[in-house]
Amino acid sequence: LADDHESAEKFRETAQEFVKEGLLESVEVGFSPTAEAVKRFEKSSPLPGLEQLRKLNLLKISRAFSLLVFEMASRLVSPAAGLQDPERFVYVRTAVGLQPLSKQLDMMEFVREFYGSEGRVKRIGGLFNSTYVIEVDSVKLFAKRYQSWTDVKWVAARVWTAWVKDFSIDPSTRMAKEIYFLDLFRKREFNTPEIIHVNWRDKILYTSYIEGVNLVDAWVEKMADRESFARMVGETLADVHSAGIRLGDCKPESFIKTVENKIFITDVEQASFDGDPAWDLMELIFYPGHYLDVDDSVKLAENVVEGYVRRGSLDVVRKALRPSYVRTMSLWTPPWVQKAIIDRVKQFLTV
Repeated sequence: LADDHESAEKFRETAQEFVKEGLLESVEVGFSPTAEAVKRFEKSSPLPGLEQLRKLNLLKISRAFSLLVFEMASRLVSPAAGLQDPERFVYVRTAVGLQPLSKQLDMMEFVREFYGSEGRVKRIGGLFNSTYVIEVDSVKLFAKRYQSWTDVKWVAARVWTAWVKDFSIDPSTRMAKEIYFLDLFRKREFNTPEIIHVNWRDKILYTSYIEGVNLVDAWVEKMADRESFARMVGETLADVHSAGIRLGDCKPESFIKTVENKIFITDVEQASFDGDPAWDLMELIFYPGHYLDVDDSVKLAENVVEGYVRRGSLDVVRKALRPSYVRTMSLWTPPWVQKAIIDRVKQFLTV
């Protein structure tokens, strides 16, 4: 206990230095990273993983955010032997309260501890998505595993878009971003899944499951309200950009509409404070052309842009048509579909 108290005091002293620098802010139970800390991290190379924390005396923050920890490491490293395990003092803010990062449960352990019974786990998504739905009685949860082998997807994306877009590849970085931005979006009053549990060791994030339909499925299934859905997504994306956030990987599947007519933003592991908002809009309006015919592709893009310009900038729309951006979709969306979308979106720029 004495060692814990001494370590806690040392941490608080060090943390106050970061508060003065604008990298931490005081919260009700400790300290939390600021947007400036995230921006600084995005411009630097992180340490390999949270295991580096074992060099530190103590870390006690209100929610786990390894990105800031990496930034702090150089000042908190101590050569002393027999240090306390820092993961006992790092907490994640979740929908069910603060949880120590040292509690790291696999899927079945998670179900038994939180719900007291056995559950069913079903894998969903494609080859490069390690995502699962967990069902326990009438409760549905979502789990996402950030495995290294899925980096193949991001390495390929990074190579293909190297001259215009820089994707995060490291699973620790992607998971840390998802944790941070899910929390930030909720603080900014956007609808996002709630974090239930974090298993940092195995890179598994457990969140609430959002019942609804995503934007692509609404158009593939020709739902009656698909045009208004697309306009709502355009408005939501403009609001995200107005908040200074970029989604980075802005696929239409990431927007889910519930029966309450609310738009939820999911899959934010590539989100950041830098980057070009026009990239988000470009991906959102051209990506669906892989699944839809020309007419529906154009109509979807038209409605997304119509919603976007209600709250966003026409200049972003103009930049979204940059040839260097649109070319990145050449292996995904047929060129005749791309041309039809470009021709329709250009009409917004001549009004």
